[in-house]
Order: sequence, then C-alpha cells, then structure tokens
Amino acid sequence: MMKNENKFQIAGLEISPGERWQGTLMIGGGEFVLPAAVLHGEKEGKTVLITAAVHPGEYVGVETSSGTGEMKLKMEKITGTIVIVKVVCPEEFEQRAGSLCLEDRKNLNRQFPGDEDGTRTQRLASAIKKELHSVADYYIDLHSGDEYEDLTPFVYYAGKRRKRSHRGFPKNGATCGCSVYGTLQCGIRWFL
Repeated sequence: MMKNENKFQIAGLEISPGERWQGTLMIGGGEFVLPAAVLHGEKEGKTVLITAAVHPGEYVGVETSSGTGEMKLKMEKITGTIVIVKVVCPEEFEQRAGSLCLEDRKNLNRQFPGDEDGTRTQRLASAIKKELHSVADYYIDLHSGDEYEDLTPFVYYAGKRRKRSHRGFPKNGATCGCSVYGTLQCGIRWFL
C-alpha cells in the first residue's frame, strides 16, 4: 500500500494524511452546518461516507456515528478516508422533530437528488449529493426505528451479489427520492 501524500478536501477543508479532524462541515454555501469527523489515513485508499439522522428521530445512528468518530482508531492503520456526518439534520434532531424537517415538513430521505433552488430540505439534499456523496466511494446511511416505529434488525446492501447470504436483495435499491438514490447516480456502493 502506498503512503498517502495527498490532503483530503471536503467542504472547503483540507485534512492531511494521518490526521483525525472533528468539527462542523459547512455545506450549501454555509447554509447547513453539520457535526462531523474525518479520519484521513496514512495510506492511500477509498473514501467511506457514513451519515446518521437523515431522519432526525432515529437516535441509534447518531450514537453509533458519534462513537465511531471518537474511537481511538490508530491512524497509521487506516487505509483511505472515513467521513462521518454525525447528524444530517441537527436542528430537527435538537428539537426532536421526528422524521420531518421543521421548516417545510418534508422527509429528507425522499428529496434526493434535491433542488438547490427548492425548499430548505430540497436544498439540503442537493448540498449533500454535491458536496458529500461526490467525495465517497462507499456510503453507509445509518437508520433505525423512529420513536414511533418497532423494527426488526436488518442490514440492506445494494450491489452485485457475491455471497449466497445476499440472496433476495435487489441489485440496486431506491429508484428515486432517498439518500441512497443520490449515491447511485454517482456510482457509489451503499449500505442502509
């Protein structure tokens, strides 16, 4: 594996190889400020984007993403880059707004690929697609049951079937609207 000599660029930031960065990413021209972490490995490799709270009432993903960003991972062992957006809808998360965005009452997960001239939720979807999905080779979108849902645990993978255990999963997931649709347009493999 080759040593990484390149800085990782995202949302106007530059992160050096071997650097662990935590703070806020400003996307959509600064309209959206998202708590995030970036772990840019010392070795060159792929970029994984992990998001939580696309539905702000789904708290398990927020806890998982926050814990992953704060883990004491050895940077010298990381190949590639891990981008973790801990809360995609921070205002709604803080207000405990459930699955809908406060301003326009839209479900962000149904607004992709977004519209930079649309409602607040549509602008957020557009910014995520353009500024976050575009840097990723792989995408993990963390979901769980909302406060009113009771779900059976599962992992959904969209892509080529490699093992028998993947039997029954579609070759590609959503056809429009949801966050993973934006990644399909960018040619990114994703997990939900």
